[in-house]
Amino acid sequence: MRNFIATILLISIAISASSQKAPDFQVTNIDGNQHHLYSILADSNYVLIDFFFVDCSYCQYYAPHVNQSYTDFGCNNHNVFVIGIDYNDDSAAVRQFQQDYNLDYPLVSGLDGGGDSVISSYGIQAYPTVMIIGPDSNIWKNLKTPTTSNINDMLENMGAKQTPCNTSVEDSRDEAGFSAWPNPVDQQMNIRWEKSRSAKLTIFSLSGKKLKNHILKPNQTMTLNLSQLSNGLYLMHITSKNKSIRYFFLKK
Repeated sequence: MRNFIATILLISIAISASSQKAPDFQVTNIDGNQHHLYSILADSNYVLIDFFFVDCSYCQYYAPHVNQSYTDFGCNNHNVFVIGIDYNDDSAAVRQFQQDYNLDYPLVSGLDGGGDSVISSYGIQAYPTVMIIGPDSNIWKNLKTPTTSNINDMLENMGAKQTPCNTSVEDSRDEAGFSAWPNPVDQQMNIRWEKSRSAKLTIFSLSGKKLKNHILKPNQTMTLNLSQLSNGLYLMHITSKNKSIRYFFLKK
């Protein structure tokens, strides 16, 4: 019956769900480690969830794609956290699935780790469903075809940065020397860039659309006019050489 569902529905319906709040959950993966969704998001992380079950042929096909994205974005050590949540299998079956498809990201059993409860609260009906949740706790995207290319493009459009697994957080993100205020902001935001090299500042909507670009000059203090933006949460992405800084702000 589950294979029939997977065959007929294939994979999750491709819809944007940027206004839908992600239900919180706490689960235990097959290695005994606990994961609390809202605690992960509180550190300004993106969370990518692969909902699957072990006998699903499409899940078997796409899981290595998810695993490659897990590697491309730093193996859960940076600003993207990848987790697989299983439906209705025990830990032994999920561990065999992990071994069969050479998966490195944490996997949660439906029967033993709390996966079934999460799937029920999210209303998952098609497998695999690959979902991206933003740091604002809203569901940003359900991917129809979760290839590595599609996953990576979506995460990068949202402001995430690919980072090798063996690169430390300090090496990949250098937030010293950058400040922005006030937050929340009404019309204008003050930006201070205290580095000796220029940087590019880009503002994204939560759907990943680029809204504003600006070049920060070395040791510059400037005022950024945000009056044209609608009220809501936005991502400011600052890049300079191999450095990347993400800053979320609320326009009121």
